[in-house]
Amino acid sequence: MQMELLYDVGLELSSTLDPDVLISEIIYRSAMMVDARSVALIKRDEGGKFQLFAQTESEPIPSNLFEIEALESVWDDGNPRDMYFSSDGWVNLHIIRLNGSEQVRGLLVVADKEHADGAVGPFDSDDKALLMAFTNQAGIALQNAELHQSLRQTYVELEKSEFQKRRKLLQMQMLYEIGLELSSSLDPTLILEIGRAHV
Repeated sequence: MQMELLYDVGLELSSTLDPDVLISEIIYRSAMMVDARSVALIKRDEGGKFQLFAQTESEPIPSNLFEIEALESVWDDGNPRDMYFSSDGWVNLHIIRLNGSEQVRGLLVVADKEHADGAVGPFDSDDKALLMAFTNQAGIALQNAELHQSLRQTYVELEKSEFQKRRKLLQMQMLYEIGLELSSSLDPTLILEIGRAHV
């Protein structure tokens, strides 16, 4: 049943190339798969500082979560970590890396497995194995979506640049033609008429 779920989730993830939609799906699907109370996607900014990128709406992420050494450790070595955090809604943490084919795409922090009786606790080995398989798919899907977005932006910029180049070329061609007409006559009144005709 878990393999079937993972297959279905994989199809869902690969069906979109919009990074924002995909990130929402990653958050929602990871919470659903392992009955997590809270989930956050954490990325690093250009300065190397961890920042919240997306989260479930149930429990806001505590700001001191960004100060734990486990984030740095998981980011660097890729080994998932379990930890007890003791913040309401973020107690039993499982931190796992989203790997792209070339670089880390982010960290997924899942917190507090909810049981049928309403109790919360840590994630079991099946949950962790499912999350590992899921984050491998999600990391590649996120890399593809971000690459697609980057290529689209580059294409738009090239189109804009080409339009500006064509416009500049037409302006230069028009000035050249006006210059030819002006230089073909030395009569001041004719030059004035040619100038007015092109304004």
